[in-house]
Amino acid sequence: MATGAKPENIGLPIDRLKIDDHQELEIENNICRAKIVSIDHFGNIIFALSKADLKHWKKAIKLVTFKNFSSDIIWEYYSQQEKGKPLVLWNSKDMLEIALSQGRAEAYFKPDVANDFAIIELMDIKKQK
Repeated sequence: MATGAKPENIGLPIDRLKIDDHQELEIENNICRAKIVSIDHFGNIIFALSKADLKHWKKAIKLVTFKNFSSDIIWEYYSQQEKGKPLVLWNSKDMLEIALSQGRAEAYFKPDVANDFAIIELMDIKKQK
């Protein structure tokens, strides 16, 4: 690029950023096990599942379960959920996250980053005619 080459002429585009070998997704029979990628400075728990993954697989989320919490709703905004309640949403980088409305999901769930994961039930997206 320093010589003026365009990025698209240097390499191939990718659908999903591979975080590292330990953060890969496990998927079988429409069940995805997504490991924790990180916990952000707000205490939100970020998982190794992106919108691009779903698009690639032609899937949608049916249910997200993490520890004792399950949700079939993917919220758009933190403020849509009642104060102190957990919620699932896509973060600004289009990665799946669990947050706590006006709180810290990290303190609420006390996740073990190395061993905990979300179980995500997926469903096929119907083909449009």
